[in-house]
Amino acid sequence: MDTDLTDTRGVVSLLSALKEAGAEEAVQQLSTRAAAHADVTNPFGVAFLLSALKELGRRRRCSGCSLGNPPPTPT
Repeated sequence: MDTDLTDTRGVVSLLSALKEAGAEEAVQQLSTRAAAHADVTNPFGVAFLLSALKELGRRRRCSGCSLGNPPPTPT
């Protein structure tokens, strides 16, 4: 299946679905491709994609965290 990487809403929707399905490798690959091929002439689309990528990264870092266990500090 081909994904139009300039369609930021479609990419974000697909990333979300992949994340929910537990397809971490696919999320990583699509995130990398989407960031490399984003339509930079659409500032709102870029902001939307960056926000979604930031949230996905936050969820990945905190997936094993609880209130008593803060996320690990990056080194």
